[in-house]
Amino acid sequence: MSQPLLLRFTFLHRVVHWVVGMTFVVLLLTGLAFSYPSLFWLTTLLGGGPAARVLHPQIGAVFGVGLLVMFVLWVRDMFLDAPDRQWLGAIKHYAAHEHDKVPPAGKYNAGQKLFFWLQSLLGGPGIAFMYVKEDLVENLSPTVTGWFANRDQFDFNPNEIVFRDDAGRFETGTPPVASIFAGAEGLRFVNEIGPQAIRERTKAITGRLVGRLKDEGFKLRAPDDLDHHASITMVEMKHPALAVQDLAKRDIIVDIRPGAVRFSPYFYN
Repeated sequence: MSQPLLLRFTFLHRVVHWVVGMTFVVLLLTGLAFSYPSLFWLTTLLGGGPAARVLHPQIGAVFGVGLLVMFVLWVRDMFLDAPDRQWLGAIKHYAAHEHDKVPPAGKYNAGQKLFFWLQSLLGGPGIAFMYVKEDLVENLSPTVTGWFANRDQFDFNPNEIVFRDDAGRFETGTPPVASIFAGAEGLRFVNEIGPQAIRERTKAITGRLVGRLKDEGFKLRAPDDLDHHASITMVEMKHPALAVQDLAKRDIIVDIRPGAVRFSPYFYN
């Protein structure tokens, strides 16, 4: 008589997992090929450069949808509970393979749940903006580049990169579309407020902060002239980590630097 089986993952779970895994491999191969000329031969696995060029953004869209579906399918099982906290308390025994000292876990242990949240919150694409003085654009050559910086990107020449004549020479690979939408909205807010108004606001906040800190006797790593002071103020401290933790309890979010605490007020503060 056959033993009953425990179904851990449904057919839908497995299909989504395979879709995400296979599309990731395709994106990895095409991304490496487009970023490094010495690896351009990888496009032959997908039918050559033109085919890889067409597939890359389309596969990227499928990959993104697959990740979203995977998140929805798994998220309800990923919240930590009391048994998870007990499991974390015995994690040293888990690492040492002392299974008799590790409390039982459910479908996913606490480590798997934490990894899920780490990957979900930090594993997505991002976007960065770089300013280059217009009359320097043609005189600078990036040291980190991608196929979007290539003037003749659709020639798929694996032996040479000729940088574009405009600011596009500083681009890298295929742009992350979702991040661009978010970044565009951020730029819209900045343009509505105006760079000069933002500067006056941050200068006023920074001046007030610097004045109070100096009155309290703190040593600062900052220029004395506010006109040469950006929105970042470094305050020297012996134990910056303790200060950051204490300020966080008061809803003041700062950051740690070696031997100092960094304050970064901006126009929305």
